[in-house]
Amino acid sequence: MLASTYQDTYQDAQSSLLIQSPPSVFYQPIMWPRFIVETMLSICAILCLPRMFHVTFVECLSKTHLKYSRWVFVFYLLLISVCILVIASTGNQLLGNDPAINGDAYVIALPLSQDAPWIAILAFLGGFSAATAMIIVATMTLSHMLSNDVILPLLLRGQQHNNTSQDFSRRLIFARRSTVIFVIVAAYLYQVVLAENIALTSIGLIAFALVVQLAPAILFGLFWRKGNVTGLYAGLLVGLALWFYTLMIPLLSDAGLMSAYIVDQGLFNVRWLRPETFLGLTFSDSFTRAVLISLSANILFYWWYSVTSVEKLVDRIQATAFTQLTKGAYDYYNDIHLGDLRVLLNEFLGESAASTLFASYNHSSSILSEKTQTEKARKETAQKDKAQKNKVHKGLSKHQLVEKSQKALASIVGVASAQSMIESLYSGKKMAVEEVVNLFGETTKALRFNQEVLSASFDNISSGISVIDKDLRLIAWNQCYEDMFEYPAGMLYVGVPVIDIMQFNGERGFLGDGNVDALIRKRLSYMATGKDYRFIRFHKKDVVKGIVKDIVKDIVIEIKGRPLPNGGYVTTYDDITEFIQVQQRLEEANATLEQRVLDRTRVIEEVNVRLRDAKQLADEASASKTKFLALASHDIMQPLNAASLYASTLLDDATTSSRTDKEVAVIHKLKMAIDNTESIIATLLEMSKIDNGVIQPNYGIVDLHGMLSNIVDEASIQNAKKLLIRYCKTSLNVYSDQHYLYRIVQNFVSNAIKYTPSGKVLIGCRRGVDEHGVPYVDICVFDTGIGISQKEQKAIFSDFYRVPKSYVSNTNFVKEIEESISGVGLGLSVVTRFSELLQHKITCHSVLNKGSCFSVRVPVATKKIVDSATPHTSRLHYLDDLCIVYVDDEAANLSATAALLERWQCQVIVLASVDEARDYVMKSVRGECVIPDVLLMDYQLGLADVSGISLAEEMLEQWHQCLESDSTKTVFREVPVCIVSAAVDSELPEKVSQAGFEFLRKPLKPGRLRALLTQLKERRDVNQC
Repeated sequence: MLASTYQDTYQDAQSSLLIQSPPSVFYQPIMWPRFIVETMLSICAILCLPRMFHVTFVECLSKTHLKYSRWVFVFYLLLISVCILVIASTGNQLLGNDPAINGDAYVIALPLSQDAPWIAILAFLGGFSAATAMIIVATMTLSHMLSNDVILPLLLRGQQHNNTSQDFSRRLIFARRSTVIFVIVAAYLYQVVLAENIALTSIGLIAFALVVQLAPAILFGLFWRKGNVTGLYAGLLVGLALWFYTLMIPLLSDAGLMSAYIVDQGLFNVRWLRPETFLGLTFSDSFTRAVLISLSANILFYWWYSVTSVEKLVDRIQATAFTQLTKGAYDYYNDIHLGDLRVLLNEFLGESAASTLFASYNHSSSILSEKTQTEKARKETAQKDKAQKNKVHKGLSKHQLVEKSQKALASIVGVASAQSMIESLYSGKKMAVEEVVNLFGETTKALRFNQEVLSASFDNISSGISVIDKDLRLIAWNQCYEDMFEYPAGMLYVGVPVIDIMQFNGERGFLGDGNVDALIRKRLSYMATGKDYRFIRFHKKDVVKGIVKDIVKDIVIEIKGRPLPNGGYVTTYDDITEFIQVQQRLEEANATLEQRVLDRTRVIEEVNVRLRDAKQLADEASASKTKFLALASHDIMQPLNAASLYASTLLDDATTSSRTDKEVAVIHKLKMAIDNTESIIATLLEMSKIDNGVIQPNYGIVDLHGMLSNIVDEASIQNAKKLLIRYCKTSLNVYSDQHYLYRIVQNFVSNAIKYTPSGKVLIGCRRGVDEHGVPYVDICVFDTGIGISQKEQKAIFSDFYRVPKSYVSNTNFVKEIEESISGVGLGLSVVTRFSELLQHKITCHSVLNKGSCFSVRVPVATKKIVDSATPHTSRLHYLDDLCIVYVDDEAANLSATAALLERWQCQVIVLASVDEARDYVMKSVRGECVIPDVLLMDYQLGLADVSGISLAEEMLEQWHQCLESDSTKTVFREVPVCIVSAAVDSELPEKVSQAGFEFLRKPLKPGRLRALLTQLKERRDVNQC
């Protein structure tokens, strides 16, 4: 739209041949001085503006970025220039005659004049975002520069007078935040006070004229080696003063902050000193003149003071670093003569240290000794250096020798002085007197600092230290050494003979037993030979001095001496009393360790004997109880049966005679009590038989529909609450014992009705396939009763467990539940035993106050399962071909378990130790014995590092490796493992399950063991089929 409007306007203007055309940027007279100055300002602004300097140099992470940015940035500037030309030309054509519209507002005014407000909004948002970004970058850059280069140096200078260390991080953060606020506030005040009625371009040009005063310092600093800090400050000071006088004073005068006298009449009433016509110059405009005058004065003073002022060492170092970037350290090092370097090192390091330094790089005679320090020798050295192309032996370049020499000098005279010395070698210039004084001043400071650091390090070391020279005189020691031997005041001083110190210690008995002179000669002989020595000295030290008796302490001191390169010894003294005491206690503990182990072993054996006796008593009691229940079952059930018959007769007579309702109710309750008692006793007898393996299931094909229909019919008759009982019919046949399966589902339905005061009970079946590919069906009983909490779900299958009244009271059906609950808590316990007997898995899912679901998983009667089970007409000998290996370190457990398994016609192999188990594995691999069908393993095998789980995994791994590596032998089949244990460890079943094994807790229940073995055998038979 804007482009078409511009084209139409331009054509109209051409066609009408207007005498006075609207102003156009293409037909304005060009002020060449102003144009050149503004172009120069723009170029310098790229280097001098804080935000541009930050983006260009600070954030430039790689030189490759400059390779692309130099083209991308130029393209960006060209693109912006084209846009500016189009907008300016179009604005002059359409809006140039309106004096109320400033050229800075063309971007927004043009679309508004053409009824395109949405373009104006986009332009405003673009300009706002660009301005915000520039403000953020500029303020953050200025904040970093001011805090790092102005505020932080001031803080560090203040720290020089304070010996305590301080953390400047918080101060620096506060300074940066404060400077951000200061910059924004200052910019706002400038806009409000000075630049409210000034065009945006004018504000930018004044700022450019200010920052361009840094251009001489930057450019001359990079390309002119004579420039120094004195010239920099002089040029900046004069340039900034003239900038303020020629540009800011007229601005302040227009704002009313200054008198207009200076602007109109000039400083001191001298008209050629007026800011706008300074020095009487009238060419071009005032801004162009101000920039040229201030910048020219800046350059002139920078040059003049740099040439006339005395060049300092730091100025030469900085100039070299910036003006000779392309000349590396190798070029400087090539100008150094090795003979001069050797002379310098001899003076400051000594001939010995200098020889050691040069010897590590050059073993030839090209580097002369101190005797060749004549002028002739120096010429010969220079000729050899030139002939050898500045190379040294062992393939090392010359700069490595110079760098190491400079580091060695820096350790003596300081970094700055060392750098100055090396610089004087390659430059060939003599150092000025003030530089020599400065060098030795820095050297003195460095030596004093090194001495202070060494002294502080000595005094803060926990070991006592003494240093003697080659003349066997004490030259250094620390406070710990003086305190350790309790030397009197004035005893130790620099230069005291070490023999005097030894004589003093010998008289106090610190050198050991024997003749003092002999002991001194012995130690002096070690020092004379220059060998390392080590002594351990025992002596007594006064701790508390009392009036009656002194308290002394036996201390042990370890003395170690090492020779120094230039002669002398450094000796360390360490108090190792605590270490010796710990060592003695360890030796005493080691001496009594064997006896303590024997005592603990005897105690453990006694505990094991008592545990075996207690277990034997428990087993005998359990067997006696079972035997009693079995023998007494007939005698107990007969009277109860008779009592039940009598009660039935009384109840029949009561209903046909003239008995009262109260009497009939009493007789009915009597009949129910006798029936409940009979049921409880029958359940207890049945549980006892299951636990002792007397009951054996009679497997066969069960018609689920017929069984479940009977259960539903029976439940409907007993449904006094009138619950809605629904049954989803099924045509499936399952393989199980119908009697015990019936009892399991009947108990689920009975409990569902009992704990559901109102609602529904649903009985249905779900089909599925297990991990072995065997199809199964879950017989599920759902109810909408009180539900069971997550905590109670783990306990409901225990013997004699009933839901506590406190738990029932938390439900919404308190009265109904308490009236329906009866029994002693054996229902689900019997269900658990029946499911283990049948190898059927039972599950429980429940939500409190919403309902429950109990299910039992039964295999579907497929042809494969029925055919494999047909030959076994009797379940008593179902395990007769099962080979079982049982590993246990208790002989009693081995014999009892083996007897039980043999009674079931199993082939049993008992192993009494870990070694026997490992031997059995190797024999089975060699074919000397069979691989078992089931591996029964005790968890605790008498070894601390071997458990039943680890041993079982080891045996299975060996069977895998040996049999699979030999193709001539039988292919290995997975052997199921069952871990048994009496350990009271709640996490043990989880560990066993993670290993992929079964778990049974001791004492073993025959019914549970037989159920598990039957399940494992059936799984094996199915896999083989």
